[in-house]
Amino acid sequence: MFVFRFEAVLKARSHAEELRRKALIEAERGLASCRAALREIRRRRHHFRLELESAQGNGFRAAEMTLRLAFLERLEQDLREKTAALAAAEQKVRRCRREHLEAVKARRMLEKLREKDQAAWEADLAARERKFLDEVAGRRSPGRS
Repeated sequence: MFVFRFEAVLKARSHAEELRRKALIEAERGLASCRAALREIRRRRHHFRLELESAQGNGFRAAEMTLRLAFLERLEQDLREKTAALAAAEQKVRRCRREHLEAVKARRMLEKLREKDQAAWEADLAARERKFLDEVAGRRSPGRS
């Protein structure tokens, strides 16, 4: 029976690949969440600007305008923060993707080594079986010396 000499290492690399895959999925979820939050802030800012333009046409008090401008500035600050968070999330996804691909390559390398070792083992087994059968056939045949 074939036993791969690096089976424990292969299992460890498979496990590492799975962990990297899960980290990549989590990073992609975080990226999607950042994108959704950024879209929501942009939507809110757009609607608030429309509301502000409408209010300017109808007339308003100075105190009310101060509050509205402060709110708009807060939206702008949120937008800058979420844009920075989005860039960080994109960088994390790229890093996780790279790490996952490296883990896949490491696992595949060991699987190829396993296939080579198994093929060599099977070839050696077949050669030994042929040799044994040749010896048995040589002993049974009466005219051979």
